[in-house]
Amino acid sequence: MAKRMFQEAIDLKTRHARAAAWLLAALLACAGVGRAAPGDMPASAESVKGLRLPLQRHPNGRVEALLIAEEAWMTADGVAAKGGIQMFLMSAEGLTNGIARAVEGTFNQKAKTARCVGPVFLEKEGVTLSGTNMLWDSSVNEITIETKPVLTLVRSGRSAVEGL
Repeated sequence: MAKRMFQEAIDLKTRHARAAAWLLAALLACAGVGRAAPGDMPASAESVKGLRLPLQRHPNGRVEALLIAEEAWMTADGVAAKGGIQMFLMSAEGLTNGIARAVEGTFNQKAKTARCVGPVFLEKEGVTLSGTNMLWDSSVNEITIETKPVLTLVRSGRSAVEGL
């Protein structure tokens, strides 16, 4: 019995880690680019201020993923954004079911890699992932939080450990 409960907890952790990885990948894929941090971009780069961009829609027309950033611009390798980067994932009924937040992000479309500088936060399906400075590599489906990584799993309103 204990072995089965332990395996269920591991399976839940894996599923939640995948959900967090997907959410992060989506945030970074849409928010950021290149090797340079957004603060390193030349002042002459044209930017969009107050970005609110629907990224995907459900078959019924409602927004499925919405990207918000204070400022975003194209780079030679993709996109960069800074200031209040948020991505909301929504159900077909219009309810928010996931959110990701970052301060600065770059996404290299060619390499399919992304980097967030500063604090990052992701939450979806009872999984919360947070920390400082994040790297994402889609070729190996890997997220690395450089400092202060925290992964929290919640099950039935309790942490995964309490739920056992």
